Parts: sequence; C-alpha cells; structure tokens
Amino acid sequence: MEPKREQRDTTSQMKRMRQQIQLANVQELIQKMTQRCFRACIVRPGPRLSASERTCLTNCADLFMLTVKRVSQQYFRRRQRQQQRRLASESGTGTASGTGTANGTGTASGTGTANGSGTGTGRGTATAADASSPFSDTKRE
Repeated sequence: MEPKREQRDTTSQMKRMRQQIQLANVQELIQKMTQRCFRACIVRPGPRLSASERTCLTNCADLFMLTVKRVSQQYFRRRQRQQQRRLASESGTGTASGTGTANGTGTASGTGTANGSGTGTGRGTATAADASSPFSDTKRE
C-alpha cells in the first residue's frame, strides 16, 4: 500500500513543479514583451501615454504574442513529428504515412500555445532583424 501512496505524492509534486515552471515561463514572456514594447514605443516617459504610444504598445504586444504563438505551434508540430518518427522506428512498422498524421495532430496541439509560449521557444525568434520593428532592441525616435 505504501508504494502507491509514494507514487501519488511524486505525481502530485511533479504536477506542482510543472505548474511553477509554466508560471515562471509566462512571467518571463510578459517581462520580455513589456521591456521590448516599452523600449520601442515610449519616447518620453511621463504620467500619461500619448495616443501614438498607446497604439504602438497595442500593436507591439499583439505582434509579440502572435509571433510567440506561431513559433510555439511550429515547435509542437516538429516535436510531435519527431516523436512519431521515433516511435515508428522503434516499433519497426513505421511507414511514410505516419508523418502525415503527425501534421493533423500537430494543429490540435496549437491549443497548448500558452504553455509553449512560456517554454521560451519564442526567445530570439520574436525579434525581427529590421530595426524599425517593434521587436528590435533599438529605441524608436
């Protein structure tokens, strides 16, 4: 009877750890978005935002989140395809049709993008090479 209890305790601890990691990842994502958008949009900090600063911040945040979502979806699709290929090669019965199915299921995993976005898959890729982008590290003048 004790091994089952230990297993439940371990499972519960693992679940809590995953939740803490997810929370930390989301906090990191928000912090990065805030820093980038502030640098890109706020020319003169003051007690109020101008209309152009508000518009810039809204567009910047929307673009940042959209980029993270797309990167996360691609990451999960690739990961699923790799897992399916590995399972197919381990079982020895894998066929080329297995990859097609991975694509279909990969789209469904897009619902976990908030989870994926926190994993940091968007790090670096969310920044655009174009200096006029709201994701560039240069401040807008």
